[in-house]
Amino acid sequence: MENYILVKAIGSGSYGDVWQAIDKQSGELVAIKKLKKKYISLNESRNLIEVQCLRAMHHPNIVKLKNLVKVDDNVYLVFEYMECSLDQLIKLRKQWKQLFTEDEVKAYSFQILQGLHHMHGKRYFHRDLKPANFLVSKDVIKIADLGMAKKIDSGLPYTQYVTTRWYRAPEVLLRSGVYGPEVDMWAVGAIMAEMMILYPLFPGKSSANQIGKICTIIGSPTEDSWGDGIRLAQNLNWSFPQIIGINLSALIPRASGEAISLISWLCSWNPSNRPTAAEALRHPFFQSFYNYVPPALPNYYVESNFIPPVSVLTRRRVELEQQDSTCTCLKWELKRRNYQNQNNYDNAINPTAVKRERASMSTVNPSLPYTENFMWPVFTGKRVDLERQDSTCTCLKCELKRSNVQNQNQNTHDNAINLTAMIRARANMSTVDQNNFMLPVSTRRRV
Repeated sequence: MENYILVKAIGSGSYGDVWQAIDKQSGELVAIKKLKKKYISLNESRNLIEVQCLRAMHHPNIVKLKNLVKVDDNVYLVFEYMECSLDQLIKLRKQWKQLFTEDEVKAYSFQILQGLHHMHGKRYFHRDLKPANFLVSKDVIKIADLGMAKKIDSGLPYTQYVTTRWYRAPEVLLRSGVYGPEVDMWAVGAIMAEMMILYPLFPGKSSANQIGKICTIIGSPTEDSWGDGIRLAQNLNWSFPQIIGINLSALIPRASGEAISLISWLCSWNPSNRPTAAEALRHPFFQSFYNYVPPALPNYYVESNFIPPVSVLTRRRVELEQQDSTCTCLKWELKRRNYQNQNNYDNAINPTAVKRERASMSTVNPSLPYTENFMWPVFTGKRVDLERQDSTCTCLKCELKRSNVQNQNQNTHDNAINLTAMIRARANMSTVDQNNFMLPVSTRRRV
């Protein structure tokens, strides 16, 4: 711990204490969690489910574990620092009497679902999603506190008591020992509603009271809608109250029809009727993030667990990249072939090899200097110039390159071609508002 300077305590709980600290080597802020449980060896602490889970996942919407430190019998987890939790943000908004806009709810929900899509794809599910376990910095939200995470389909039956009660799925409330990622999806629906109304959607005081709260809002289940749930209740000598329920749009009047539709889908009684994270991301509620409702992601993106990030400009870029994915220019040829060989270093395709192949160079020319024959590996990110072959390509990169070449001698601000303008032009956006600042070509800015 000599590499860190503790600044202040920022949280405490049954798991341990959390401190804000400064990394002496990098100077960056970090969050350090000291676990209350004592560990004899470092290997024992490495077997913690939270550590295993975080080491298996690397995603911009899942908090990053930076280091694991053991001092005597104490274990410290070092995380990237985030400004506050979603729970703190909701309380501040309630104090300020300032509701989240639907666009804010949409942006946070989209990022949460991206993180869950990645997590579930790695065969883990969280089991304890609640506002306090989401960390926020500016417009970025990340899933945190994976101490209750579990491998999917491992060690059945699962623990019956998981998740803070207000966000607990019905099958867990009814003490089912068989459940899966669907419990995370239920929690996301409850949290989305809470962001819109600034108070919990199902604030039960006990498991039975919690079930009653759920029935009051979404209506009681029937044999057709969730027969398994009725039998779970019978096993506990309990029966569902017969309630019709209310319309969520009356409870959340500010929400759009698409928002109500998604929340209702996520908070379905029957776990098998709830969407997966990938299905939820394709819901019309997120239509503005795609400029259309994608029926399915292209195979390249699905297989690489790719979900478009939240930035509007990036979303436009992704949409264009999906259209350009059959392009024959160097950029796309490399991307497709490197993806096919991404797990095989020896067979990795690199720019120099592709350049030689496309130029029909079957052997290395001994008359050329060594530097011109050097085979750059993929991970160096070297770009090989094939402007002659790519001069008629219609993908965004090549079109932008040609436009900049035509304007390379025009350094005036008004005539500069930039990425934002090109994306909007190709996306048939007819006007540019005052927020669409036109950066000169010479700055090479990324918008």
